[in-house]
Amino acid sequence: MQLHEQIKFIRTIKGWSREQMAEKVGISVNGYGKIERGETNLQVSRLEKIAEVFGTDLNGLVNFNENMVFNGQNNQQNGYIENCKIANQNNYTDSAKDLKMELEKSCLLVEQQVKEIDYLKQQITDLREINSILKENL
Repeated sequence: MQLHEQIKFIRTIKGWSREQMAEKVGISVNGYGKIERGETNLQVSRLEKIAEVFGTDLNGLVNFNENMVFNGQNNQQNGYIENCKIANQNNYTDSAKDLKMELEKSCLLVEQQVKEIDYLKQQITDLREINSILKENL
């Protein structure tokens, strides 16, 4: 995978639009689009900024592979689920499609955990109210 393809792949896995990425890097959307299409020669300083936005260093960006861990954000009804992480455990194929599916599965698991935690918090609140009412009646 060429560097511009790696940059696009990482951005996609993180769930960011081109507009969001361009803003994070501090360039125009058209300029960023040229980077992803491989239509421009990147200066080291620009590559370093892109790597920083992805939470890695220049070496990590240049030596990208599917064994990296991605951090993404997924906007859900109950708030933000942050730091949805996935790592390739060397038992998946090398295809980007498989990696994306595993990321989506992990995000769904995190989403379900958040829903269950919210449900348990509500049960705790209800039990505290019941406890308070029972104490008042004693």
